[in-house]
Amino acid sequence: IHGANDAPVLAVQTTTQNAAVGSAFSYVLPTTTFTDVDSGETLAYAATAADGTALPAWLSFNASTRTFSGTPTTGGTYGVKVTATDLGGLAANETFNIAVSVPGNTTPTAVADAGDATEKGGVANGSGGVVASGNVLTNDTDPDSGDTKTVSAVSFGATSGTLGSALNGAYGSLVLNASGVYSYAINETNAAVQALRQSTNTLSDVFSYTMRDSAGATATANLTVTIHGANDAPVLAVQTATQNATVGSAFSYVLPTTTFTDVDSGETLTYSATAADGTALPAWLAFNASTRTFSGTPTTAGSYGVKVTATDIGGLSTNETFTIAAAAGPSTYSLFSASSTPAQTNLNDGQQLELGVKFTSNVAGDVTGIRFYRSANDNGQNVVDLWTATGTKLATATFTNTTASGWQTANFTTPFTIAANTTYVASYHTTGAYVATDSFFTTAVTNGPLTAPAAGNGLYAYGGSATAGLFPTSTFNSANYYADVVFRPQLAA
Repeated sequence: IHGANDAPVLAVQTTTQNAAVGSAFSYVLPTTTFTDVDSGETLAYAATAADGTALPAWLSFNASTRTFSGTPTTGGTYGVKVTATDLGGLAANETFNIAVSVPGNTTPTAVADAGDATEKGGVANGSGGVVASGNVLTNDTDPDSGDTKTVSAVSFGATSGTLGSALNGAYGSLVLNASGVYSYAINETNAAVQALRQSTNTLSDVFSYTMRDSAGATATANLTVTIHGANDAPVLAVQTATQNATVGSAFSYVLPTTTFTDVDSGETLTYSATAADGTALPAWLAFNASTRTFSGTPTTAGSYGVKVTATDIGGLSTNETFTIAAAAGPSTYSLFSASSTPAQTNLNDGQQLELGVKFTSNVAGDVTGIRFYRSANDNGQNVVDLWTATGTKLATATFTNTTASGWQTANFTTPFTIAANTTYVASYHTTGAYVATDSFFTTAVTNGPLTAPAAGNGLYAYGGSATAGLFPTSTFNSANYYADVVFRPQLAA
């Protein structure tokens, strides 16, 4: 592993050094002021005025001993810049002040100041906002009668500023004039500032200033600006795309939490939904605000405009509008498709039996007939029935084609209207031969509005006749006996 030269760094900022006109001054810069991580590194030192020009005539610097010395001739504040350079030529520097007082003059006292600023809030920082302002000299004191106080220097951490010009802090910028008048403007693009949610959430910037009297004596104090929060409105972050639905089929859509965002830390949004024009949602569509879920079964094809509003704790809100496109569904529905076939097609228990299925619909509609998968060995006519969950027969029909096999349909003379979310049983009767798939109803079967629940499904009963079926109640091994319905939803006009 080969080494590389690392630059020295400022470790300890030198504080203001005091001197007096006519008195010898000496100050030795500590070896701990700058450090360098490189082992065995040697630093060389140089000094100039803070602006890079030569030191004042009365002041000299011995680089080998790091010693400043001299006898001041004029009161005032002298900025000094020290540069430390390593053997590889990399350097670091600092700036500090030498405050020279005039004999007989009493040093003034600088008193710490505090200001308050408030970030802008509302929509896109469009409202509120308070700039901190005041005069840092107002509370500073000087016991010498007739002395004039002025500000001679300002800094933020190790960064020295220029009086009358903006000096950046961590969260905003300060303009401090020689007269002591200041103003502090918040940086409204700062993420930490924007995260403040209310006035009790605060940040602070601390600036240091030096004041001097007319004889040149100085004192230093801090100006602390407290930044208060304000409520920012949420914004739409991701526009919701058109959501697709089908008439007669259950629809569900969960609005992502990323749809709206709020820069305020710890903010909580609440949601509400209406039609795009502000009226109520269509009757078929519900919105659960706590889970942000839209759900329902469309009854009419078309495009439905939906408006979602997100509101923060402070009452500010934003919204978006998106479309649910409901396409026309099939005119009728069944539980099983034409390609759904049983695993066993030639079963026979040696006696007549009724085979059925429990089902529900999430919309009201008409059962126009019963579908069933007919075994090729079934040689008698078949009676089909629609029952309540408790065994009341609601409709019946007879299938007389004794040579047919596979999926068959027997239509009722008059369709029977069923209620939504109510359990019914569809069944067919066979003289002996039947079909089945074992372990089929381990999960529910759903197609469009129809669902065959898993629990206790796949029904049968021994007995009955080719002219009068009976209500099936027994189950075996969650088997499916391929009884089905033909269902026509009652859709809106």
